[in-house]
Amino acid sequence: MRQLSILICTLFVGLLLGQTIVKAQQLISYELIASYDKEGMETVLFDFLGGIGDDLPLSEDQIIEMMNITHPVDVYRVLYNTEHPILGTIQASGAFSMPTTLDCALPVAVYQHGTTFNRTGVPSFLSIEHNIGAILSSSGYASVLPDYMGLGDSEGMHPYVHAGTQAQAGVDMLRAVREMQEQLNYELRNELFICGYSQGGHASMALFKEIETNLADEFFVAGASPMSGPYAVFDVQEQVMWQDYSSPAYLPYLLIGYQSIYPQLADYSNIWKPEFDHFNNFTGDSDDFFEILNLVEIPDNPSTMIKQEFIDEYDADDNHPLKVVLRENENHDWVPSAPVLLSGCCDDEQVLYENAIVAEETFNENGAADVARIDFCTLFGNTGFLGHNGCVPYCLLWTKNFFDDIAADCGVSTEALGSPSVFTYPNPATEQVTVILPIDFGSKYSVTLTDVAGRMVLSQDCEAIPQIELDVRKLSTGTYVLQVVSEGSSYDYGSTEQRVYQEKLLIK
Repeated sequence: MRQLSILICTLFVGLLLGQTIVKAQQLISYELIASYDKEGMETVLFDFLGGIGDDLPLSEDQIIEMMNITHPVDVYRVLYNTEHPILGTIQASGAFSMPTTLDCALPVAVYQHGTTFNRTGVPSFLSIEHNIGAILSSSGYASVLPDYMGLGDSEGMHPYVHAGTQAQAGVDMLRAVREMQEQLNYELRNELFICGYSQGGHASMALFKEIETNLADEFFVAGASPMSGPYAVFDVQEQVMWQDYSSPAYLPYLLIGYQSIYPQLADYSNIWKPEFDHFNNFTGDSDDFFEILNLVEIPDNPSTMIKQEFIDEYDADDNHPLKVVLRENENHDWVPSAPVLLSGCCDDEQVLYENAIVAEETFNENGAADVARIDFCTLFGNTGFLGHNGCVPYCLLWTKNFFDDIAADCGVSTEALGSPSVFTYPNPATEQVTVILPIDFGSKYSVTLTDVAGRMVLSQDCEAIPQIELDVRKLSTGTYVLQVVSEGSSYDYGSTEQRVYQEKLLIK
């Protein structure tokens, strides 16, 4: 865990819950806004699933078991500083949830929310998607849910589907919740899981890319699951601008949001037809934009809102400024190091499933080692139509299991035959791993490391050595399985039964 020693550089009064904090790094303030006991968490889970109107082919008991609803949860609203590319340092907000009955270092899950047309329709105001963070926390994760710039308690126009600001808001909120550790008496593990749905799928991919590309020395991504997101916002998703579409308001949201970020789009601030003149020369904030949306009737084909001369110019120029910024906000053409799960539904009428196909193909062509893709229409072919909303619970359930398969256990994991505790540290590791065995684990034992494909990458036989040092500097970044197998103890007071210890080891 990275210790926040840099805080000693600033002098502040001791903090109590909900007090305002003069800027240390990112954190401004936090307040408790909800608490759920275990039974309450089960209600949260099924209220969420029912709220999105899906009929899952699973029983309630199966869902509770899959989601591992175990711990009571506290939810906080967090205010923090972030960097806007035009406005400079501004306030942002988000929700942070944590299990209240665990006393070990917690893995961190970031959930990026989907599209909202309401400034307060965000996690920190207890929107329906705050439940996803609470659900993850009930099974042992500290959950971070940014509201994004221009939403929640943040000024300005929300830059809709803008990769840079979505990533920045996530990074700065991660820094802010690290600063809260001492005040709330928790510890965060440097083991980060990133997910999000719809716009949040795009936002989570942006955050994932930003961290692995530019901030790998500060954060370690153990796994990412960008769900049903427009990662190929130009190569794939752009086509919905020119046809009948179930969510045509996305187009003015995106164009006006981009105009608030990109000065080069200033010449295109007067592109709307007279009946949509409210959008022309727009200089307001998110509230002003949402108010206009309530005043106008958006046509089924979003492009019919735009003057024909702009459309002709856009079509004729491959380097049109709008095409340039759309390409800039694509985030699937790079090489992720952490395991990636791309999930969605081929019936999705809002975010085209081809986004996931293109992302997978590009990742693999670029040399990514661990990318999986799931289409739940195919996997559950008998469930009927799985559109954008109906796809949510499937993506969430499989994301949760994907993360659980990677996450290191809370505290020390000992899996077999009544063995006393085995200590493995550090985890994640970069250069060396130390394994300390109990004295009666066995006088002879073998140690192996296998990668996610089941290939053995390290093997070592030991005899009467209670502490093992493993050199992992030559191993690639990723998830491995560490296994120690004894041949049976030779100590008078020890068992002669073979013992097996196994845990996931992260190399960064």
